[in-house]
Amino acid sequence: MFSERSTVQKFTVIVSVILILVGGIVFLRQQLSTPKSNVKPTQNTTGGKETQNVKTVTITYNDNGFSPSEITIAKDSTVKFINKSKLPLWVASDPHPEHTDYPEFDSVHGIMEYPDERDDYTFTFDRVGKWKFHNHSVSGYDATETVHPGLVIVKEKL
Repeated sequence: MFSERSTVQKFTVIVSVILILVGGIVFLRQQLSTPKSNVKPTQNTTGGKETQNVKTVTITYNDNGFSPSEITIAKDSTVKFINKSKLPLWVASDPHPEHTDYPEFDSVHGIMEYPDERDDYTFTFDRVGKWKFHNHSVSGYDATETVHPGLVIVKEKL
């Protein structure tokens, strides 16, 4: 009788261990197969600056300028410029009027057509750096006058 009880106890222990192992494997597989987003928005909206580790950031342009006027994003993030002013929005990199710091970051680059009022502009930053920009539509025509400036800081990772 003693050995029969010992066998039942051993069997119970073995079944318990197997159930625990199967449960652990199911749990781990579920954790590994659940898509994890490494896109965690973090915002610092102090002083008109904003930091985001997201794939798309929106900057609004109104008659007073860009809001936020400065952002920090990760490389390969997209910025959507939304025009809420009564003026055309021609987003262009500095320096004014050449736009040579980041020539591709120019809403008219390659189009050579003056933007209409209410035109929005979307650009994906694939270069790390500090990219000053402005609305070319409201800037003066000498290199020293840039009205409504902004800054996009692009980092490899945030």
